[in-house]
Amino acid sequence: MRVTICLPNRIHTMQEPFKVAAIEFNPEFMEFEKNITAAAAIAEEAAKNGARLIVMPEAAISGYIYRDLEQFLPYMDSVPGKTTDALSKSPLAISAISPLGLQRLIAILA
Repeated sequence: MRVTICLPNRIHTMQEPFKVAAIEFNPEFMEFEKNITAAAAIAEEAAKNGARLIVMPEAAISGYIYRDLEQFLPYMDSVPGKTTDALSKSPLAISAISPLGLQRLIAILA
């Protein structure tokens, strides 16, 4: 298998097999900080077990379902932000590529 991974300012092509971890965890609704901590711990465990690519479900950090944007805004994050800061504290987790289940706050246009 050949996988090409594009990161800012660099491209990696991996031709040898590598381990992928598809993370499944039960985020808590409206518990952003708790979900960040849980996701970081799970990512670190996956990296300890040799995962080079760690993926999480869409909206896993935010806790999924919200009725409108106003309710959702407090659970969106910037990049860099709280979620990336939590993951960057683990040398093992940052040695792997970690697509996050993160709703990124870019801008709100009125």
